[in-house]
Amino acid sequence: MSVPRECEANPSKAMDVNVPSRLVQWLESLECTDPPLLIQFSSDQVYAGSKSFYLEEDETKPVNIYGQSKVAAEKFVKENWPNHVILRSSIIYGPHPLIPVTKSLPVQWIDAELSKGKPVEFFHDEYRCPVFVKDIVYVIETLLSKCLSGEKHMQLLFNLGGPNRLSRAEMAEVVAEVRGYDISHIVRVPAASVSHCSVF
Repeated sequence: MSVPRECEANPSKAMDVNVPSRLVQWLESLECTDPPLLIQFSSDQVYAGSKSFYLEEDETKPVNIYGQSKVAAEKFVKENWPNHVILRSSIIYGPHPLIPVTKSLPVQWIDAELSKGKPVEFFHDEYRCPVFVKDIVYVIETLLSKCLSGEKHMQLLFNLGGPNRLSRAEMAEVVAEVRGYDISHIVRVPAASVSHCSVF
């Protein structure tokens, strides 16, 4: 469950789904001589968001249920699986996948909303470091190569974000500029307006 609003509405389900207890139980049942590498995707929402950039050793202090579920998942993996890498990803963007996905993708959603030619609300005071999907693929390939070359007990944690710190409104402005949309349709609102269904 990666939509914060859905996690807030059902905290217990968010914990059940996002903490990979059944996956780890299945891995344990394989009874392998060398434990397989488990790469867990976490989130930059494990942090409080009170400063611009975070280091891996900074304190986790999530402000929502989604972030809390990711902290719980990290803790579970660290305590229960000896060969793991945890990737704290920011917003992932990239081309539309060949295989359809049910979740709305950030850039595609922004593009679709702005293409309607109507005002759309975007947070101007919540910042993320969007990361390109192919950069994530490169990181995973590097980790797998490391594992296949003989390192069987990795216990690593990485923040995985892009180089730029952007608000949702700034992301929308970039899409509008590239696609030729009217930038005046981007309505900048505070994150406190999360009750609005159309806000990104």
